[in-house]
Amino acid sequence: MITSADASVIKQADQYADLYELRLDMIGLSWPSMLPFIHKPWIATCRLKSEGGTWDASEAKRKEEILKALSQGASMIDLELGTPNLERLAGIIKKKSKLIISYHNYNETPSREILAKIVEKEFKAGADITKIATTANCTSDALRVLQIIQKFPGKDIVAIAMGEKGSLSRILAPLIGSPFTYASTSRGLESADGQFPAAELKEIYGMLGLS
Repeated sequence: MITSADASVIKQADQYADLYELRLDMIGLSWPSMLPFIHKPWIATCRLKSEGGTWDASEAKRKEEILKALSQGASMIDLELGTPNLERLAGIIKKKSKLIISYHNYNETPSREILAKIVEKEFKAGADITKIATTANCTSDALRVLQIIQKFPGKDIVAIAMGEKGSLSRILAPLIGSPFTYASTSRGLESADGQFPAAELKEIYGMLGLS
């Protein structure tokens, strides 16, 4: 997860990451200056403030930056489920890259039934990969989120619970079928509560005999 315009963080994380996410909203309009330092697939995300991001300019400008990332070689584009004219934009994106459609809840973790309906909506809107990120107010919330991955066998679903009580879900998600998980480039550069630094996550997987 790249959240700043400091290219040195890429060099730090390069030995641990197979995939990067560029948070265009957090890096700012200078984000293209980071591309010469990235030699692995990358996700472009420009997260709205209402979705937990920092983007506060117009929606038109946000879409302009997203489409710029598409033209600059992004392997995946992340759009929120609530994005205006989502299906039209999805059609444009899917001609060149994979599409992640994401849902975030910064207050709670909805029921299993509601989460399943959200995933179905994301796939119906054109998602190649769906993302569910909720807030864990107890450890059972994290378990409920992870169960969504198993409810849709054969589908690419990233499901994690944010917050201290959900941090374990970030470790376990790839072990039960999630195509990837999210980590910060280093401590202090997290984009969401509960993220591990990539080096620590790599060390955990090493202790489990998985790297």
